[in-house]
Amino acid sequence: MITANAIKQAARRIAPEVVKSELSLNERLSRQYDASIFLKKEHQQRVRSYKIRGALNFMSLLSDEEKERGVVCASAGNHSQGFAYSANLLGIKGVVFMPANTPPQKQMKTQEFGNGNIEIILSGPDFDTANAAAIKYAADNSMLIVPPFDDERIIAGQGTVGLEIMHQYQRKYGPLDAIVVPVGGGGLISGIAIYVKEVHPEVRIIGVETEGAPAMYRSLEAGKPIVLDSIDTLVSGMAVKSPGAITFEIVRRYVGLENMVLVHEGDVCKEVVDYFNHEGKVVELAGVASIAALGKIPDIRGKNIVCVISGGNSDYGSSSDIERKALERQKLIGYFLIDIPDVPRALDKVLELRTAAENITQLNYDPKAGRLSVELTFPSAQRFDEFGKGLDALGWNYQLIGNGNH
Repeated sequence: MITANAIKQAARRIAPEVVKSELSLNERLSRQYDASIFLKKEHQQRVRSYKIRGALNFMSLLSDEEKERGVVCASAGNHSQGFAYSANLLGIKGVVFMPANTPPQKQMKTQEFGNGNIEIILSGPDFDTANAAAIKYAADNSMLIVPPFDDERIIAGQGTVGLEIMHQYQRKYGPLDAIVVPVGGGGLISGIAIYVKEVHPEVRIIGVETEGAPAMYRSLEAGKPIVLDSIDTLVSGMAVKSPGAITFEIVRRYVGLENMVLVHEGDVCKEVVDYFNHEGKVVELAGVASIAALGKIPDIRGKNIVCVISGGNSDYGSSSDIERKALERQKLIGYFLIDIPDVPRALDKVLELRTAAENITQLNYDPKAGRLSVELTFPSAQRFDEFGKGLDALGWNYQLIGNGNH
């Protein structure tokens, strides 16, 4: 059983290698929400995410015999890097299974942190396939699996984030109303919730998932862990089909469905762009999901709230997708498919709806099919809506790709 005392012990155990990440008031977000918004910046860790905490706590508790056997994990992201760093630190042989499409940058960083102690095996098209291969490999070679989230030693390590938040916050600022935490498999929110609710039960713990991967949310609705048929999200750090059995029970007890928030991935993409523009730091999508959730908290005004920025391992190759999603969500870009009737000046009537402030970035007209595809950038959401109303007034069928359908 995980307790606040177990988390305190984990904190002492991992302290030499774990950065006590900054907790600071963010004036921009505080003004935006008329509240006091603080950011816990876990992207400051050596491996640029909180994942080092759980992996290092897990491996530090292994016996000499278990360390000699070696460790295995499956991950395409932050867990593999925390795993690699910890294995190298403790002199343990490690094997990481990754999906075949894992970006080279993530493979490179895992090898770098492993410093020769880590072997990477690419297996299958997705995490589930890689995870099944990792479990089989561990069994065949008498090695130990280091789970990404559903293990008490992992959860206790992640819970040290909550311990730090309460020590840093109360020493400087006083009472705290809520902590907002991104949720994938549930290891981070479970650890934070156990410590905070045991020591400061008045503090609300709010979990965040994307609308395209609501595994914990749907499981809480069902009253048991469920497996999603599919997931659809750019937010790879939260792209989990099912929560853990242990983490589900902890979240059900300490958080509850009423404190789970679902956010649109476009809002998450917007926050990544805003964070870079205002803070000058690159963070990953999952890292700012907590900020994206602030707009979904109805009673936020005047409250003291901590958002956990869980990591900063952003894949550069996805930056154009992130920027586009952010623009779509803000209605600053739109891709329209319009059925053009065979009437005089039909095409002109569409193009006349734009003003000099809108730029056409793509245009293709197929007269045989009577179909116009056009992409425009807009100076404001108001102009986006006005363009749509203009199309409505023409009375022709059209689709808005990416932002929704009409």
